[in-house]
Amino acid sequence: MDNKKIEVYFNKQGYNNSLRNYNDKLKTRDQITDEVKRLIAEVDVKQPFFTKPLASFYLACQEHLNNPMNLSGEKLVGLYDMNITELKRLCFYWEEIKDLVKPKRVDYCVYAKTKAQIDKYNTANKLIKALDEANQYLYNRTPIQLVQPFRNMVKLDMNSKLVVNPTFIAS
Repeated sequence: MDNKKIEVYFNKQGYNNSLRNYNDKLKTRDQITDEVKRLIAEVDVKQPFFTKPLASFYLACQEHLNNPMNLSGEKLVGLYDMNITELKRLCFYWEEIKDLVKPKRVDYCVYAKTKAQIDKYNTANKLIKALDEANQYLYNRTPIQLVQPFRNMVKLDMNSKLVVNPTFIAS
């Protein structure tokens, strides 16, 4: 019998946080590009530029600005009276986030893969259905009171809805 994996839990908040951070990385990269183009229009900002953007900018200054005395990029910035405060801020922030990769949904999921885990998952789902059905007859019971005896198998999600406890499947 071929066992299929069943998604038991998806960490939506963790995934969304990682996706937001990754999108922030892309936005910061675009801001660095815009800032460099504002300062030196001729610069071709491609991927190798972002390995060390500030050092790459200084090299671009040496290459694209009039530099008869062969000064360093940092000295040229001062000589040309360029305000690179925003570029420096963006570059320092870039160093913190440059290694972020686009999150994959599968990395934020817990799956039931083996026959034993799938059996546990199905049993927990049967329990959820039974508790949901019985809940209408159990007056003055809060959702937490309903779950208490079965907290190893089921838990409440953010909307007080019964769901399978992923630690039960993994154990």
